[in-house]
Amino acid sequence: MATRICNDAMPTGFDVFRTLAENSGRFIKFRYYPLPECKAKRNPNTPSAKAARRDTLNVGDDPFAFGGYLLTQRRGGALSITKDENLTMTLRTTTRQKKLASGMGYYADKSNKQEDGSHKTGFKKGEFLYRAFRLDRRPDCGLDLSTVEVSQCDRRTRGLVRLFPNVAPLVRIPQAMPEVVPV
Repeated sequence: MATRICNDAMPTGFDVFRTLAENSGRFIKFRYYPLPECKAKRNPNTPSAKAARRDTLNVGDDPFAFGGYLLTQRRGGALSITKDENLTMTLRTTTRQKKLASGMGYYADKSNKQEDGSHKTGFKKGEFLYRAFRLDRRPDCGLDLSTVEVSQCDRRTRGLVRLFPNVAPLVRIPQAMPEVVPV
C-alpha cells in the first residue's frame, strides 16, 4: 500500500480529511497546539477531572508532540465529524498511557469491544489511551500540518514520510512576559 501525500500548499479541510483517511491504520507523528475554544469548560477541580489526571501518564518532554496509531474504520473510525460540524481525528496515542493498575482509577470502567466479540473492562497499566484532535488550523494554533509524518509500512522503504510537504509551519506567537513595575 503506497503512502498518499497531499502536495497542495494550502490544503482544504476536505484534502486533509481525505489524506489522513487514506493513511488510516498507520503510525502517525505530529505537533498539535490546542485551540483556545477546545479547553475544557468544566471545573478542573471536579472529581472526574482529578481522577483522570491521576490516572494518566504523559510520556515525553514536549507537551505538543504527539504520536500514535490512526484507527481504521473497522475499529471505530479515526476520522469523524462532530455534532458541531468539526472534523476530528482519533488516535490511540503513544504519548498518553494509563498510570494505575487494571481495575483501579478513572479508566477502569470503560468497556472495549474485542475482535472476538467479547468485552474487556478497563485499560491495563501502561496501555495506550485514546485522544481526539480537531483538524482545524489557524496561523498560530491547531494541527501543524507541516509536521504530520506517517509510517510507510513497506519493507523496502523504512521511516516516516511527511504527508503535507508543501505546507508552511505554524507561526507560534511567544507568550508575552508580564511587565515588572518597580515599586
